[in-house]
Amino acid sequence: MDASEQVLKQLRWIKWLTAVLALSFAAIAASLVWMTHEMTSSFARTDDSSLFSDQASALLNEGKENEVLTLAKERESKFPKDPNVYWYRGKAYYQLGQFKEALEAIRRVHEIAPTWRQEHTGPYIKAIEEKLATKS
Repeated sequence: MDASEQVLKQLRWIKWLTAVLALSFAAIAASLVWMTHEMTSSFARTDDSSLFSDQASALLNEGKENEVLTLAKERESKFPKDPNVYWYRGKAYYQLGQFKEALEAIRRVHEIAPTWRQEHTGPYIKAIEEKLATKS
């Protein structure tokens, strides 16, 4: 093999190596774009959830339970697995004295968000069951 053939062989290797590197960089760039999109979508959902919680909490403090129920229904249509939907629905029903409905909603939170059980849903379920027991 003469020198010109060796140079051509090396140039072909360089060409393939360049193509592999270009594809690798393209894959990395696509991954970064996808991750950025996922992160911003996640932040948007979190902000939206916080906004819902703030609105529902303020309405409950003002004694506007029926508005909370309407707000929760709207949110549920978009985010059926959002525990905040059922949490605020349960609190609204509780404040309205509709303890069976409150218990149903809080039990749904209990299923969706097991980490809420000890601090939030467990004590609330107990309080609702006590109210139901005294009501009967």
